[in-house]
Amino acid sequence: MNTTCKIVSNPKIKIMNCSPSLSGLRHLRRLGRLAGARALCAAAAAALACFVAPATAHAQQKSSNVVVFSPVTKPFNYAPLGVRNSCLIESVRFYDAFHAPARGGITGWVRVLQWGNEMGNLQHITLGHAVAVCLVRDVLWMYDINFGFVPLSTPVAERNNLPAIESEILAKYRQTKPKYIIYHPDMLPLPLQLPPKFTYITGNADVREATKVASEIGLHRPTRVVGFVYHDNHTKRTQASAAALFEFDQRLCVYFPAQGTLTTELSANSLKDVKQVTAIIRQMYPGATDIEWHDSGPWKVLQKTATAPTPPSLNVRG
Repeated sequence: MNTTCKIVSNPKIKIMNCSPSLSGLRHLRRLGRLAGARALCAAAAAALACFVAPATAHAQQKSSNVVVFSPVTKPFNYAPLGVRNSCLIESVRFYDAFHAPARGGITGWVRVLQWGNEMGNLQHITLGHAVAVCLVRDVLWMYDINFGFVPLSTPVAERNNLPAIESEILAKYRQTKPKYIIYHPDMLPLPLQLPPKFTYITGNADVREATKVASEIGLHRPTRVVGFVYHDNHTKRTQASAAALFEFDQRLCVYFPAQGTLTTELSANSLKDVKQVTAIIRQMYPGATDIEWHDSGPWKVLQKTATAPTPPSLNVRG
């Protein structure tokens, strides 16, 4: 059967407009007499079919200089808190959430990889980063607040090998010079508990985010919130702020929404050490006053004029 085809040009689409020729129609009639109406319909459909394609259809074909990204299926759903400078916060929260029965369970394998740009202290702090690494159905995954879930090519047998893990993950941050790399195993999180009611609806972003973090992290580990007042050199105004304190890997961690999370060399018992916490806050915010614990309920002033001891060694993580 012969058909005559005409190409109708359009700036956006190309339509192949096909109509059967006279000899083609005669062929259809012969098919109808021989095979009945069903064969006639099938042949007519084949003869009259039209193909519509975008003018850019050729661009969808693979070429040697095009990178094709396949969609990644997440091992499970995880929603971040949406607070500032939260890489370590989200990594610790992910660590705790992974041990839920519906995910990795109490025996599930998960770690936190943390690093800074150099070994810092309170006088010279550099921002770093942190991610979580977990094992799901014989595949290693990284959860990074910047990238979400990313499957790793590192063999499962090498999951405890820090050089193997860090080489793949740090390749995503080639513009930095990571130093002081820590692979946190932590201890199993505490059983799910009723979190302290820290969260306050307030226009102050620091207070709102610090209390939100303390409430969420407090689901699995002890937390506290400390409030303070400082002079903002940028706005030339006195501002109220807050920080969330929690323990991870037997260390005291302090989250400042505007600056990041400090990991100290202090033990988790320092969570209740007023003088040490005062020292940390005053090193981050020189001249800070009205430093007070913020437990559930009204703010209670614990200390306003305490003399700060020698600041402990700690590092900043975003």
